[in-house]
Amino acid sequence: MYSKLRGGQEHVWHTGGCRGRGGPASRAHGRQRLPKAAQGRGISALSRVAAVADVYDALISERPHRAAYFPDEAWDYIMSNSGVLFDAKVAAAFSETVAKYLPGDAVLLSDGREALVRKIPRPYAGTRNKNN
Repeated sequence: MYSKLRGGQEHVWHTGGCRGRGGPASRAHGRQRLPKAAQGRGISALSRVAAVADVYDALISERPHRAAYFPDEAWDYIMSNSGVLFDAKVAAAFSETVAKYLPGDAVLLSDGREALVRKIPRPYAGTRNKNN
């Protein structure tokens, strides 16, 4: 267990997973940097992948207190927190697996023109499936 006094409140983290308050998922949702004791090997690879997937899903889903983020905004959030809230290798794999823009999305090109995404580039279209 890792404990630290911050702003008059004691925060307690359990290094063995998500047990009540203070598990890895709540640290990510709390937008706090992970303590050095919990970085790297302290969190299993599966938990690091689940953290990215959970946050992405939570952001693109409608919530009672806020509207859903657009997928590209959620994608940017994951990538901007790579190495901070999320494992850098997991965030890199996420960026190579999940397309930032989806077919039908309107985008603004670097030259100022507007465009519609027609299809997803090959790396995002399931390269393991030969039917794509």
